[in-house]
Amino acid sequence: MLTFYVSTCLYIFAGRKKEIGNVIDKNYRSMGIGGEVLEKVITQIYKEFGIRPIALGCHKDNFRAEEFYKKHSFIKTEYMEGNDYYFLRYPSKYDHLECKTL
Repeated sequence: MLTFYVSTCLYIFAGRKKEIGNVIDKNYRSMGIGGEVLEKVITQIYKEFGIRPIALGCHKDNFRAEEFYKKHSFIKTEYMEGNDYYFLRYPSKYDHLECKTL
């Protein structure tokens, strides 16, 4: 039987807060399972909230997680002030259409 456990991921959008927990058992890592789980989570977020950028926080010393998220198109953006965490952002497929008002 395949069991996976994933660390808690919290997302908040438009006043709604949701926790998603997924950590792949060490015996099943580097087999593509985490990427498939992440893809399904992103798809679910898009279904619930529409297609938009997704941000998550990652501890600065969790290098394995950082590499995993970067491999799956997340971009490291900034550190959370006064904390040991930083943000990673997953761009939506429509990011190139965003405009800034000057």
